[in-house]
Amino acid sequence: DDIVTTLAEAQKLADGGTTVSFENRYQCKHGGYVWLSWTASAYPSEQLIYAVAHDVTQRKASETLALEASTRLQTVLDSVLDGIITINQAGRIESFNRSAEKLFGYRAKEVVGENVNILMPEPYHSQHDGYIQQFQQTGRAKIIGTGREVRGRRKDGSIFPLDLAVSQMHIGGQPMFVGITRDITARKHAEQALQDTMALQ
Repeated sequence: DDIVTTLAEAQKLADGGTTVSFENRYQCKHGGYVWLSWTASAYPSEQLIYAVAHDVTQRKASETLALEASTRLQTVLDSVLDGIITINQAGRIESFNRSAEKLFGYRAKEVVGENVNILMPEPYHSQHDGYIQQFQQTGRAKIIGTGREVRGRRKDGSIFPLDLAVSQMHIGGQPMFVGITRDITARKHAEQALQDTMALQ
């Protein structure tokens, strides 16, 4: 694959390109590998190609470790029974675990980047952005750091009761919010059935 990449980039220069940048991996004499980042420029008048390479092995190793850590974290989140949703300070969904997909009927790719109010019925749908802005301006929180019963809206438009707990964290100096959600439809039905039974006595 690395040879194919190198030849493909060289062909771009041969076809009239002026400068190309790419990365590839080479096996060292001792058996290990080194990653090089290349910048190559063509000079047709001189019938020459000048190329400069930088060793980016350490950077590639760091990227691999970060990807592995992210994959492990996502695996853990996807194994949790509760729906876990993270949003940024603009109220946009950053992550949506597998249980959240089952709970709301959306695939993660459908909601990541969308305003979290897509998961809320009225009047919460319209009020949510104002709540985020008020919290950022005043620091007064209604549900952050506490749990409460709210209503959610699925992709098919159906409304259902859920427990919601929201906490705040900071990543890279930026505030983020984590919502942990649990469908309590069965519990609410049981409570209603108990109330009906007591009312008949």
